Amino acid sequence: MLKIKNSEIKSITVAFLCLSIGAFLLFSFYLVFFLKLYPQFQSFADRQASKPVSPLVMKGRSFVPIGLVPTEFVGDGHRVNVYVDNQAMLVSPQYVDVADFPFVRFDVEGVHRDMAVKLIWRRLDMPTGDYHEAFLHTSGDGVHWHNMAKYPEWSGTLVEIGIGGVGRSQDERFVLMRDKPFLLRTVELMPFSRMGVVKTIWDEWTYFEGWSHTSVNFHAATPRSPIISPNIFFLSLFGSSVLLLSISAISTATLFQKSNAHQVFTKILLREALLALFFFTWLFPATLHFNFLHQQARDTSILFYAKSIPERAANSRLRCSLTEQARHRKTPVRKANNFCQTEEPLPYF
Repeated sequence: MLKIKNSEIKSITVAFLCLSIGAFLLFSFYLVFFLKLYPQFQSFADRQASKPVSPLVMKGRSFVPIGLVPTEFVGDGHRVNVYVDNQAMLVSPQYVDVADFPFVRFDVEGVHRDMAVKLIWRRLDMPTGDYHEAFLHTSGDGVHWHNMAKYPEWSGTLVEIGIGGVGRSQDERFVLMRDKPFLLRTVELMPFSRMGVVKTIWDEWTYFEGWSHTSVNFHAATPRSPIISPNIFFLSLFGSSVLLLSISAISTATLFQKSNAHQVFTKILLREALLALFFFTWLFPATLHFNFLHQQARDTSILFYAKSIPERAANSRLRCSLTEQARHRKTPVRKANNFCQTEEPLPYF
């Protein structure tokens, strides 16, 4: 059997083993006791256990636009060519009991920072034209999961469900299209499963919100009300790994009865292993944050690179937000939709 004599390599190996075992035990404990930790999912799990429920799959072509929104079919998908009144919502009639479906799985393209993906639904007890809504978590094109169990309005029998791209505020003045139009491929209502929990958590952790005025003081990185915060998870992972390292040290306490040199080596190994554990558990959430920084830098480049100062001013969401704030304070400025295009750029441009 090959023995590792270098203390640094051995410390990293021990830390990695403790981290791997700790992650497996913590993850297994979390999934086994998930319903105890989150009782709001219990009713969905009970219904799935009593009578297995299949996902409800809705193809994009089964949706119709709200209003005079130019669209076209692309295979089974539905593509929006032009936004009207700052939105392009597609709706489909569905008569379904949502007590079977705590998750929504959706496949879309054409997602970018200047837009949001919104889900709307109308229950049987609601008048025509009234909807509940939720903004879905996305980090770009592709398939994403969203936790609907956290919305009290997600209950009863649905008669309509819709999805589409909208501006990030009611006064949004940006053209929502960028390099490609919004394409809806599928919307699926998913029954409870622990794999669905895992996929939803991952989509929450990788959700790209982008910077705003408050980011200089606080940037949550993950959406509000996630199933579990990544900071809490990785802090728990660090604690469980340290516990395993301590148990390992206690179980090998007989080693300290040997030579002084061996005692010193063991103490150094434990100290370096603890530092390695701290580094690894810091690295994982830091990697998520670095990914957000990369996406923000890429988005900033798309908006401002190789553009003139007036073009940069016209593309600046923060600039237009300042205009709206000034308007609410009754500062005499021009209308927001003209201000962003015509006023002299602010100094930071």
